[in-house]
Amino acid sequence: MSLMKSYISHLLFTFSLLAGLAVLNSSAVTLSITPSSVSNTYSGKLTLVVGGLAGGSSVVVQKYLDRNANGVVDAGDMLFQQFTLTDGQAGMVIGGVTNINVPGDSDTTVGQITCKMHFPNGDSSQTISGNYLFVVSSPTGAFSPVTNSFSVTNFPFPQKLTGKVLKNGVGVPGAVVVVFPPPSSNSHGPGQPVGASTADNSGNYSVPLPVGTYMPLAIGSNTVADAMASPIISLAASQTISTNLVVSNATTTITGRLVDYNNSGIPLPGIFLTANTKTYLIAGTSTDSKGNFTMGVDTGTWNFDGEPSGLMLHGYVGFQGGTNVLSGSSLNGAFPQATALFYGQVVDASGNALSNIDVNASDNNGQFQSDGYTDNKGNYCVAALGGLPGDTWNLSVSGGGGSSNPTNYIFTQPQFDQNGGTNITAGQAVQVNFTGIIATNTISGNVQYDGTNIVGVGIFGGATINGQNFNAYVDTDANGNYSFNVCNGLWSIGVNQNGGSDSLDSIIGPNNYSPPSNLNIDIVNDNGIANFTIQPPGSGGGPLQINTTSLPNGNEGASYYTQLQASGGLSPYTWSLASGSLPLPNGLTLGSDGVISGVPTTNNLFNFFVQVTDSNGTTIQQSLGLIINPKPSFRGSARLSNGQFQVMLSGASNQNYSLQMTTNLSAGGWVTLYVTNNPLTNTFPLIDPNATNRERFYRVLVGP
Repeated sequence: MSLMKSYISHLLFTFSLLAGLAVLNSSAVTLSITPSSVSNTYSGKLTLVVGGLAGGSSVVVQKYLDRNANGVVDAGDMLFQQFTLTDGQAGMVIGGVTNINVPGDSDTTVGQITCKMHFPNGDSSQTISGNYLFVVSSPTGAFSPVTNSFSVTNFPFPQKLTGKVLKNGVGVPGAVVVVFPPPSSNSHGPGQPVGASTADNSGNYSVPLPVGTYMPLAIGSNTVADAMASPIISLAASQTISTNLVVSNATTTITGRLVDYNNSGIPLPGIFLTANTKTYLIAGTSTDSKGNFTMGVDTGTWNFDGEPSGLMLHGYVGFQGGTNVLSGSSLNGAFPQATALFYGQVVDASGNALSNIDVNASDNNGQFQSDGYTDNKGNYCVAALGGLPGDTWNLSVSGGGGSSNPTNYIFTQPQFDQNGGTNITAGQAVQVNFTGIIATNTISGNVQYDGTNIVGVGIFGGATINGQNFNAYVDTDANGNYSFNVCNGLWSIGVNQNGGSDSLDSIIGPNNYSPPSNLNIDIVNDNGIANFTIQPPGSGGGPLQINTTSLPNGNEGASYYTQLQASGGLSPYTWSLASGSLPLPNGLTLGSDGVISGVPTTNNLFNFFVQVTDSNGTTIQQSLGLIINPKPSFRGSARLSNGQFQVMLSGASNQNYSLQMTTNLSAGGWVTLYVTNNPLTNTFPLIDPNATNRERFYRVLVGP
């Protein structure tokens, strides 16, 4: 054989061997999903394992809703997630912290990728019951795509909604039926869904639900749902209610693409989008593998959410406000990728992890926001943008009562939220842990603007309890009313004036109202009411009047704070003691802003007159009385060998006291005791349970 023939033969053999290895590699690639089926109430991990890969390989993972349940990805199936995994690489690491929202390889086996994803991770679209297909492919075509099935089932509640989705009297196959709470009739959409299901090939649907009142809506390809025409259904125990849902043909479309803010060549695929009009028409779609979308709509202006929940999967940050788009036009949405992180854990008062809790971050310039949801160990990550010039960030647990956070909890608030937020730099990860405590009392009220109820405006509350800051947040309903849970403490209640679509700036417009003052509500085993009347700027707003007619009691030697309230006239107001009035209790002062504060040094009933002057020079007065309770006496010692000491109190009866104690025990620090009646004997754990069994005395500060 000639040298040339030998060389050619060797090449052919090499190509044949490589081809055989490629085929072998293709057939060896595997995909497993554990668990392969979950309930829509499941909160835990989905583990995807891709095996048989060459070391360092990358794969593309796509998740489709198999709307016709034929086990094959075809034109009618919606792409619900898409991401890239690389052997040996975590999804996103910032400041040495792995963003648990972004999928990555968590094992060390070469040629195998193990991806553990939190389900549903705050993305309600992932809980739509139905059949799904996971497809793993090679971005370089190194192997043939591998497909495996996955399903989401409805939790078998004994009561359910059933019926058929109809368009022009014909069933709509594969329509998605989403069940919402009763509508709030605000401009921010129908709220967080509580259940969803995929209709069968004839348009029939069934959604088991807890007992409650609901509004079902149907979303189909090139269809529009009318929330105003949707039924409001009260579902009793073990009841099945059948109702048909009607959708209409879309008359036009909105097209567009979602991409990276800094590089339009990087698409954001598999993100579920919804849009709504002010007349409560709703449409939905998802972006394809290139980030493109086409949404069927009716003629008019449509509002798209500024922070689609699917952004978390990609490690991107959303916007605080939505985007209005005219039908027949296009939306090219560009979102920034995170450069910083907040992370930590959310637990209850006993240290138990709280899962699926929504933690929200936003910048104080009103531009960006993002969410993160705790996993089954209470851990969370929230994406942020570091190094924004002159801009700080706030972080909080979002208000209870939604689809995630329990209504009977309130949560601590970072100290930096009380100080205007925190600076965060690019590449930085900031740890913040939250504690939730049971709150069984409520503060409720109404918000009006110039006599008209304000719908969908944010109301916040904050209190310092046991040295920790707690907050609550909720939007007003269709009647301008709100309510949230609180516990004992002095709460400052206010209206969101700027930042986000539920602010007064967004609803009324900047400079179109006089900024309202916060109200202080003292909760002592009861409920509170805080109403707000927002006035136009420069308007009289009716006769000037003082709304404060009584004051919360104080305690001698304890910090005191309350805000006087006025309405009408022309704001801003100036407060003072009326001429000839008796003075305030020693240690207290009245500021020109209407705040009475300080530490009273004497006890008694004190009567005085306050006056308020508006910007027109109108002045009115009000008589007020303030009771300052005597400071209780205290005696305590650590004589008990079982690691407890005994507390004796005496003083004014039936008063609440918070006792803060410091000690010379080596453990040091502070402890808070709650005393509901006097005199009272009670026992509490020692600050230092390892203290020697001998008498120790405590210096005590008495707080409100």
